[in-house]
Order: sequence, then structure tokens, then C-alpha cells
Amino acid sequence: MTNFYTKAKDQISISVANLTGALVNGLFWLYLAATLDKSQYGEVGYLISIAELGFSFANFGIVALITVYGAKGEKIF
Repeated sequence: MTNFYTKAKDQISISVANLTGALVNGLFWLYLAATLDKSQYGEVGYLISIAELGFSFANFGIVALITVYGAKGEKIF
């Protein structure tokens, strides 16, 4: 039974951390919306979306790199 409580406690901790991060992110975007003009807010969103696209490509490459080198048994870290 203690294993169940440990897993439940871990799940609650992860959920609280995710909710806190989402709340901070939402407050950040609301703050930006209140302080910037419409065109500036759109430009910030556009630039962040370009950065996220680059991150997605880089993240895909890292996953493939770890898979290949992990299968070969080489240490990369």
C-alpha cells in the first residue's frame, strides 16, 4: 500500500508543477498583452513561433542522435 501512496504523491507533485508552469505562462502572456500594442504582440508571437519551430527540428535531431549512439553502445554524455 505504501507504494501506491508514493506513486500518488509523485503524480500530485508533477500535476502541481505542470499547473504552476501553465499559470505562470498564462500570466506572462496576459502581462505582455496588457503592455504591448497589437502589432508588437503579434510580432513577439511570430518570433517565438519561429524559435519553437527551430527547437522542434533540433529536438528531433537529438532524439535520433541518442537512439543511434545508444544502440551502438557509445557514451555521448
